[in-house]
Amino acid sequence: PMARLFYAYPCLFRAMIMYMQQLMFFSFEQALVQILYRHVLLRSLDIAQAIRLIEAVRPALAGPAANLIAAYAGALIFYAIGIFAPYNAVVHYILIFFNYYAMINTVLAVFNLVPIPPLDGSKILASFLSDRARFKFYQIKAALDVLLVSGMLSGPIGMAENAVYSGVLWLARLPFQLFGVA
Repeated sequence: PMARLFYAYPCLFRAMIMYMQQLMFFSFEQALVQILYRHVLLRSLDIAQAIRLIEAVRPALAGPAANLIAAYAGALIFYAIGIFAPYNAVVHYILIFFNYYAMINTVLAVFNLVPIPPLDGSKILASFLSDRARFKFYQIKAALDVLLVSGMLSGPIGMAENAVYSGVLWLARLPFQLFGVA
């Protein structure tokens, strides 16, 4: 299926090669600026505006990224202990601890990306909005706070948390499966 995709869309193959070259020869930020500037949403912006946009988004992504890395590390330790340690009561409680550690960090990452002020998701969304749309977005902050506090978003947020947590567990289990240990 992947070969058919490249034959059907040769421009996709050229774009992937270009992106890989950019990632090899530039820093990650420079490659991200070039990719966004050339192909996605920044065609109307100049390169200085693209850099400002990425500088605005990067601090907002730091918290959720740190939570996801911590969740992955916790899940990796969970699987390593579960596979290699002899099972007893102490190991059982250690496994419970690392399972909850991974789950809580995943929940924090997903919740922090909800685009409601003052969460980081709102800063990411606001950086992509025009000045007028950003002003309107912050005007309806009170209504968005009611949505958040009332629990009306608990269903969609819970579904996203479960999906991300399943992905973190799958990624943590993958090295053990590749080496035939799990």
